Amino acid sequence: MEDHLSAVLTVARDLPNKSERITPVIPMRRAYVWPRWGTWAAAAALVLAALYLGRSGIDNLFAPGGPRATVAFCRGSLYFVSSGNLKSGSAIGEGEVVRTGPDSRAVLRLADGSLIDVNERTELSLHAAWTGQSIRLQRGDIIVQAPNSPAGICACRPETRSHP
Repeated sequence: MEDHLSAVLTVARDLPNKSERITPVIPMRRAYVWPRWGTWAAAAALVLAALYLGRSGIDNLFAPGGPRATVAFCRGSLYFVSSGNLKSGSAIGEGEVVRTGPDSRAVLRLADGSLIDVNERTELSLHAAWTGQSIRLQRGDIIVQAPNSPAGICACRPETRSHP
């Protein structure tokens, strides 16, 4: 029992005086640490989102250069909307709008060998991308004879215009 009392007295002697201020110690919260894999996952998500949103521009960036088509045959009038007449063998560039006149017919040969039979009073433009070519048909009608090759994709997209 004496041992116990001496231990209690030793502890009581070590206690601070009542005049001293006691500040309680509160354990600090550990700050949240972002895991290293989370940083890589966020960076990968940003790269994938940029590629997805910019896929059209990237597709057009890698498009082959040169003329998009040449005039293989022309009966009647075939002309650029912005400039003048076209003849057999004339080159048609990216986005140039071509129009046939009344009682006219033309055949255009694309770079991949596809043929476009253009009927009278038809207006179209040709656009290329890495994934293939597209024909924007403003008015009229065409017949496309595309070769069976996996490398070339040809899409015809009619233009939609709002009428007042």
